[in-house]
Amino acid sequence: MSENTVLLLYHSRKMLLTLDLNAAIEVLLDEFGTCPVLKLRPMSEDERRSAEDHSGPIPLVTERFHLLALSAQVGATRRLDLEEKIVHLGRK
Repeated sequence: MSENTVLLLYHSRKMLLTLDLNAAIEVLLDEFGTCPVLKLRPMSEDERRSAEDHSGPIPLVTERFHLLALSAQVGATRRLDLEEKIVHLGRK
């Protein structure tokens, strides 16, 4: 597995489409170089529940996506720093 492999887990297709993909690609290129491998996968039901706020009558999506860096030595590491950069850059 390449050290530049990134897994983007998305809450739902609609939530993925609200993500600024230009910002995401820019952040990934800055972090992983010119040849990152990007894999997209929907969140599992458990992951989706953990990305929602169920305190009210209607669940609210609090995390549209999770970004995991994959490596053979460590496995999957969630990169909250890159998630925040993507969201911040996408708001400009």
